[in-house]
Amino acid sequence: MTPDDLPVPYALAPILDDLTAEQRRAAMALGHVLVLAGAGTGKTKTLTAGVATRIDADFSHFV
Repeated sequence: MTPDDLPVPYALAPILDDLTAEQRRAAMALGHVLVLAGAGTGKTKTLTAGVATRIDADFSHFV
């Protein structure tokens, strides 16, 4: 299964659709995530999408 094949929750589609496949994989990971990337690559967008994903999935204890 590739990151593009991951099921996207309907409520999160507007947030996750703007991410690349690698960003989406990090945002949808359940657990600790380390994002290393250069300036202007979307780190903040990825991490905030990850927080939204955890809240939507009720995994707030991972945050």
